[in-house]
Amino acid sequence: MEPENAIAVEDAISGVKAGKAGQFGLVVGVVRDGGGDALRHHGADVVVRDLRDISVTPEKTTQSLPSALEQIGSIENRLRDRQLALFTDYDGTLTPIVQRPEAATLSQDMRSL
Repeated sequence: MEPENAIAVEDAISGVKAGKAGQFGLVVGVVRDGGGDALRHHGADVVVRDLRDISVTPEKTTQSLPSALEQIGSIENRLRDRQLALFTDYDGTLTPIVQRPEAATLSQDMRSL
């Protein structure tokens, strides 16, 4: 998939900058502390406080993004005979930041999301 057809979701300014520099179709900044002004200033197209607040509408995208569900056959064909990897930032993105990363616990709300 080309970056312009993908969405970058990031809570760090450096990640937002990387998403913008990588020319992602949409860069979503997730506010952890304070306001979202710094994330916006560094390239976030949309800023939310919670991942459940993400709403993508045609007005918020630079182009129409394809639906993965509608393209599942094509995706399966592309992945045939390949290994799939999904990378997420757990401590501080999916869970609150804690002193020791092994103590990070996924809440039931986040698990269901």
